Amino acid sequence: MDAPSLDIPELLYFGCGNSPSAQLHQHAFYQIEFCLSGQLFCKSRTARFALSPGEYWLIPPEQPHQFIDNRAPYEYLSIKFNSILALPEHRGSDPVSVYYLNAILDIIRNAGTISGFSPDGKSIIENHLSGILHHLATLSSENESESPFIMAIREEVCKRGYAVNVAELADFFRYTRSQLQYRFSKEYSGNTNLKRFMEDILLELAEKHLQYSSMTLTEIAREMNFPSIYVFSRFYKRKTGVSPLKKRRKTP
Repeated sequence: MDAPSLDIPELLYFGCGNSPSAQLHQHAFYQIEFCLSGQLFCKSRTARFALSPGEYWLIPPEQPHQFIDNRAPYEYLSIKFNSILALPEHRGSDPVSVYYLNAILDIIRNAGTISGFSPDGKSIIENHLSGILHHLATLSSENESESPFIMAIREEVCKRGYAVNVAELADFFRYTRSQLQYRFSKEYSGNTNLKRFMEDILLELAEKHLQYSSMTLTEIAREMNFPSIYVFSRFYKRKTGVSPLKKRRKTP
């Protein structure tokens, strides 16, 4: 089977609804709620707010959220998906994102000839999601949630997978290794070194493939540019303490 591009989100669920969620909850994937009519009352761990028609809320993985019944008619579009991009929570109604969301809505409602449940429809929705995420990544960079330099490192590691090392990354940015390490330490807020940061990105990708994709372990290893399934398995077990096969068996 052909493996999906690492740049394209993996669609997990879509649908329109008009019912609230029972309690504050969280999950390991992204979610977008797009208000279509009425007002969608929302709650995060730190805030309460309402979405009006044309406004959306991007909810990152592991962020607690809840949708509250306001006893008035409302409707929303809900999309759940995986992505390699690390984006913060975002609420807005910018024209670019709304354009893509309306295009997704047209496919879901079968306004054209392509069904959202078909392989072609799913592929188009995933490409529209990619447009939204890359647009919001630009907005996030401008807001300095993560510097453009750190995002460039993240994207390069995601594209090249296990095949890239610190020396090759330094060549890509036209730095010496020490210059690259120095700039990384200045711009990254986390408490880690560059090599571990790169490994953490690979581990995050591997976790998503294991949990949500139908690829075999050999296909995942190939997709992430590991030289063999054995190298991939050793890497995953070193980082997590369990083999990728055992992890997949535990995944519901």
